[in-house]
Amino acid sequence: MKNLYYFAFYSIYKVIRKTPNKDIAQWATTIALSLFLVFNVFCLLNYTNSFNSEFYKVHAKEILIALFFLILAINYRFFLAKDRFKLIVRECSTIKTNLQILGGISVFLYVLFTIAFLIHVINSLVPLR
Repeated sequence: MKNLYYFAFYSIYKVIRKTPNKDIAQWATTIALSLFLVFNVFCLLNYTNSFNSEFYKVHAKEILIALFFLILAINYRFFLAKDRFKLIVRECSTIKTNLQILGGISVFLYVLFTIAFLIHVINSLVPLR
């Protein structure tokens, strides 16, 4: 599971490295991965009807922000502390090409489904006029 998470970091990192902001790619990747995980937790909480509780209705924003910073701190430890991302990028770049393609497709589908579920959840929470 850890290797899959590292490969997700590597795949997103490769895409962000192609942008003009190459010097902050490791931070942008860490933040993006943290946001995707918070989106996943948000969707799970919504589907399990955890937001029906009055406490969550009042404090949902604060809980999600705190969760984001908690996940960001954990991801910082995984990827950015002592420049571990360099080792992860080096290890992942040695994976066979066909496995990299398969992993890249998997990460792309994960990102796509995460965004799709988030849009679905937001549409279900916000009433249409």
